[in-house]
Amino acid sequence: TKEEMKVTLETRKIFGVPDLAVSCTAVRIPTLRAHSEAITIETEKAVTPDAAREVLRAAPGVRVVDSPEDNVYPMPITATRAHDVEVGRVRQSLIFGDQGLDLFVSGDQLLRGAALNAVLIAEKLLPK
Repeated sequence: TKEEMKVTLETRKIFGVPDLAVSCTAVRIPTLRAHSEAITIETEKAVTPDAAREVLRAAPGVRVVDSPEDNVYPMPITATRAHDVEVGRVRQSLIFGDQGLDLFVSGDQLLRGAALNAVLIAEKLLPK
């Protein structure tokens, strides 16, 4: 779909890799204002879900919400009106094995997706 191609093209642009292999499925569901994505990544080196969670916990603008045993996952309803993007369901990829992960993210597209990112970029570019 047009939405899926938009994700593919934006990802390639962000990473600066015009031929980056990206496959996604976009589904419209009724939420107030949050977007969610199921993401599968392939890495050059072996990576564990625990190592990925550690890196994600240290990343600005990210909140790890990952407790499957308690049914705690990223959800549009909890990501709405939050500045941080929720990341969870981090697990080893069945396709890429030790060199891949599957994860799920949910974030407020008005706050993190547009307004806050514009402010953060402007703050980085302006001299102090």
